[in-house]
Amino acid sequence: MLPAAVAFWTLTFVAAGAQQPGPSPTAGETRIAFPGGSEMSFRHLPAGRFMMGSPVGEQDGDPDEKPVHEVVITKPFDLAVCEVTCAQWKSVMGTLPAGVGDDPDAAVAGVTWDDCQAFIGKLRSQGIGTFRLPTEAEWEYACRAGRTERFYWGADPDCALADDYVWHKGNAGNRARPVGTKKANAWGLHDMSGNVWEWCQDWYGPYAAGRQVDPGGPKTGTAHVFRGNGWHWEPKYCRSANRYYSEKGHAVGLRLVLERSPETNP
Repeated sequence: MLPAAVAFWTLTFVAAGAQQPGPSPTAGETRIAFPGGSEMSFRHLPAGRFMMGSPVGEQDGDPDEKPVHEVVITKPFDLAVCEVTCAQWKSVMGTLPAGVGDDPDAAVAGVTWDDCQAFIGKLRSQGIGTFRLPTEAEWEYACRAGRTERFYWGADPDCALADDYVWHKGNAGNRARPVGTKKANAWGLHDMSGNVWEWCQDWYGPYAAGRQVDPGGPKTGTAHVFRGNGWHWEPKYCRSANRYYSEKGHAVGLRLVLERSPETNP
């Protein structure tokens, strides 16, 4: 069961396999109370399908984003509207990662994949809720929010609109910035690109060709995937298909998926 701090609004979603529109397809939102008085909001995203990766000819596309392949997400899921902040991380873990600034509203950075698993475990042990990292497919599906262009705000060949949507090398001042201060994508999610990279659950590996249903990445690997670009790279790397991998990174943070119990699923 979810903690008493959770409140649900009326939720609507489209069936698996339906084409996703540009505007947000759901008004459902869940808010979770964290220690210290902060809240984390989660957007209820519908099941659906999309084309994952960058097509041949996409500006600044990379080889590891190919082949483009259809992905079917068969289950709705709840994704955090914003990245985990320094205040939220500290309220659960007690301390911040080394070298992280003292702005409580900034996205936490400098965390490893294993750090994220420890954070998620503590959230559960403290009765705050059951969480996980998004799969790489869920992440790109949520980032695109129904768009097929290279950015979730459009093709933007000269990155002229990037400052409106993302924190990047040219405007972030070489540090993580407060979450939710740039324009959201069409599904109401902030900072899906820029600010900090975001860990995914998957091991990094090449894409398989052909239609994939709820892919979870390779079974084994040597490094995990993170997505979305950070404050230290140029805006052209904020493309929805862009992917990177490591086991640590000074500009890498996280965004959570809220797991629902069977009793709370609509």
